[in-house]
Amino acid sequence: DYGPLFYAVAVWVYFWIFAAVGLLSYKCKAVNKKAELVPIFWLAVGTAYIILLSFKSSSLPFQLPETHCFIFIAVIESCIRIGLLPSNTGYREFISNSSAAVQIADSGGNVVYSSKNAVPLTAEQMRLAVKETVYIDKDTLLHSKPVSGGNIFWTDDISAVNKSIDELIEIGDGLNEKSRLLKAEADLKEQQARIEEQNRLYDSISVLVKPQLDRIAELIENEGSLNRNMPLICVLLCYIKRRANLTLIADGAETLDVRELFLSVKESSEYLKLYGAPASVFCDGEFTASAETVLLAFDFWQAVIEAFLP
Repeated sequence: DYGPLFYAVAVWVYFWIFAAVGLLSYKCKAVNKKAELVPIFWLAVGTAYIILLSFKSSSLPFQLPETHCFIFIAVIESCIRIGLLPSNTGYREFISNSSAAVQIADSGGNVVYSSKNAVPLTAEQMRLAVKETVYIDKDTLLHSKPVSGGNIFWTDDISAVNKSIDELIEIGDGLNEKSRLLKAEADLKEQQARIEEQNRLYDSISVLVKPQLDRIAELIENEGSLNRNMPLICVLLCYIKRRANLTLIADGAETLDVRELFLSVKESSEYLKLYGAPASVFCDGEFTASAETVLLAFDFWQAVIEAFLP
């Protein structure tokens, strides 16, 4: 007869076998729940046999050690059969039914296992894929890894990635085109603003020199005295030209080189000599003055001349 310690150890062993089967059943989601009852059945048979053995050990055909071995083998084999434990069988069906585009070739390049989605490969493609990832076509990449006795090959469909890249390129082209349009629009606005500013300057110059223009028109209409009035016309034209030049230079500037005023007065003095008037001007040194002061000085010079001529 067996003592209490022996039965305690047996219960302990069966407890962990039940726990192992329960854990396998919990972790494996792909197995039919009814099939999981098969290993449970054998555990129940083993438990019942131990109980009977404790009461009628002499009348039963098998003793506890043989029972343990048989039940343990039955549980392991049933777990393998229903898929709770992996086994070294069914590789071909497993790979064939796989959704991955994969195939396994031996060291000679002969395909041993292949999935239904696998792309047919040439010997050259296999040889290149062993060294590095290669393109089968624009949307398919071929990879390879060494396995025992050969290599495994699989392909990746990158059509979605290429589509996204094409969309990004198209978006980038659109943004570049929009950027060019915005730049062209900004350049056009800048050009329009520059033209408007030039027109404003020309209008202001026209208003500024209008008295001189009107005076020239009167002198030209007096045909009989045109030759006599020509020196005065030249003085007026010199002012118009130089005043317009100073206005354009002074636009947007706070100061001006006084030599600009010197050159304007010097040219005006040259035309004064047509009257026989002794005129001389010089500039000693280089310095600047405010643009407003330079323009006012030249206007004052012209006002004094026109007040005394002819």
